[in-house]
Amino acid sequence: MTMSALEVGMRADALVQIMRSDVPLEHARGLVNGTSDEDVKAIIEAFRRRGWVDDNLPVPDRGGRLLDWLAGLGDNP
Repeated sequence: MTMSALEVGMRADALVQIMRSDVPLEHARGLVNGTSDEDVKAIIEAFRRRGWVDDNLPVPDRGGRLLDWLAGLGDNP
C-alpha cells in the first residue's frame, strides 16, 4: 500500500460525506483517481466500516452505488 492509513481514512470519510449529502456522486471519482488497486481496496473497506456499520442502518442507495462503482461493478456513480 502506497497510501498511509491516515490518507485512506480521510478519503473514506470524504466518501461517507458524499454519500450522506446532496453532493453529486461524481465527486467521488477525484478521491480515487491515480491510486493503486491496493489503495482503492483499502479505501473501499474503510468506507464500508465508516459508512453505515456503526449506525446499524441498511446501506443507503447512494452508498450501494458508490460501492458498486468503486468495485468496478457499476457504471458511473
